[in-house]
Amino acid sequence: MAQFVLVHGAWHGSWCWERIVPRLQSLGHTVTAIDLPGATDDGVPLAEVTLKAYAGAVAAVLETLPEPAILVGHSLGGVTLTQTGEDVPHLIRKLVYVAALIPENGESSIGVLGRLAPEFPRMPVVKVQDGAALELDQAAVQNLLYGQCSAEDVAWARARLRANAVEPMVAPVRRSAARFGSIPRAYIECTKDNAIALMAQRALGAGQFGTEVARLDTDHSPFLCAPDALTALLDRFAG
Repeated sequence: MAQFVLVHGAWHGSWCWERIVPRLQSLGHTVTAIDLPGATDDGVPLAEVTLKAYAGAVAAVLETLPEPAILVGHSLGGVTLTQTGEDVPHLIRKLVYVAALIPENGESSIGVLGRLAPEFPRMPVVKVQDGAALELDQAAVQNLLYGQCSAEDVAWARARLRANAVEPMVAPVRRSAARFGSIPRAYIECTKDNAIALMAQRALGAGQFGTEVARLDTDHSPFLCAPDALTALLDRFAG
């Protein structure tokens, strides 16, 4: 059985994995879903939240585990995974990206989107906290993130979304073949995703050397709309 560490994306927190944690545990895995800095009422001003802090928070959890973990990241969480993989490759058994961004060396998440999907409209966000953070336009949330979720699930998730610090979105990732490139990787495409276009996901997944690719016919949030299917893939990647 495997050690899993689950990393949320922008505007979310560890709560988004609530349906995945018990399912993986029922299969015998050990699972930790973490909250990145600023994702809760942790007292950290969003103006002070950085990509370095994100990666450091994940590394701190990995250091407490008895063996290298399978690190799973959703959406912007892929940027955190990539930087963490560069920083502490010896603590990671595999990186699993779920409809997530994988920046090249020196590239930010905004850079990834600009490079792969220049024709797509801008993300429906509003600047808050003097521009240090972004909030999603609530009117766009369902179509963008939860298109296949029930009305109850959309309401549950919408009530938990928070502003996200800007710096981790614009900070360049540092990665190398010797460190990040030494870790086995898998990519889960979400084919009905309205947040990260399938074309972009395929360039990120199939385009990365040594990356296993699987797909789910879901929206951007399979942890809500298809938890059984997502769990099955994660369990497969642990095999």
